[in-house]
Amino acid sequence: EIPRLGATALDLSSVDTEGADSVTVSLVVTKGVRTASAALTFPLAAGEVLDVGLSLSYLAKDGQVPVSGGAQMVVLGQDLLLAEPTGLVTSGDEVFEWGLTGPGLPAGDPRLENPAVFPFGLSGGSVQMNLGSASSILQLGGRYSLSLTVTKGGVRGVSSLALSVDMPPSPGGCAASPLRGEALRDIFTVSCSNWIDDELPLEYAFFTGLANGTDFSSTPRSYTSEHGVRLA
Repeated sequence: EIPRLGATALDLSSVDTEGADSVTVSLVVTKGVRTASAALTFPLAAGEVLDVGLSLSYLAKDGQVPVSGGAQMVVLGQDLLLAEPTGLVTSGDEVFEWGLTGPGLPAGDPRLENPAVFPFGLSGGSVQMNLGSASSILQLGGRYSLSLTVTKGGVRGVSSLALSVDMPPSPGGCAASPLRGEALRDIFTVSCSNWIDDELPLEYAFFTGLANGTDFSSTPRSYTSEHGVRLA
């Protein structure tokens, strides 16, 4: 039995793994009536293996990739996603092989060779994914597996991460009050509600402009779902 802790270490020496090629460890987190779960599968190999892990970071954001439901949450856009091995002491004679599989993207798909998506290929010590171009291979809401196989002196190590492509918030709405008023005097308030997303809290940005597309302005993103403006 595993202790009820936020983190734990598992000793597999007492687990009967004969004939198995992997071990799955699951986690259930409960708070009140709410429950969430996640699982990780570890491949088993006979003999020596390389200790390889994976880390992800954004190159053009705050450097952090959020986690949701056991998967790293990525947002399609203009940013670059950087994946790097962890726990590996390199000496220059390693062979790296990266892979990405998921909905509509089988192993070895030739689209993975597109330099617009992976500018430096899939055989380097790290990999960059252009999330602006990745919309050509990734589906909104899809769950993908990013894997790395490292070979060194005939010894292999394998690691993988689950990637979940974020969906736009839905299906809320916004309402304005009052619907009619006098410019320079009345404050028009726009309130948004019932928007749902896996990643909370949501950020809101409000835009105003004339019907002909001129005099356009916007507010900075914030957690406030309501904005008032006095029209000129």
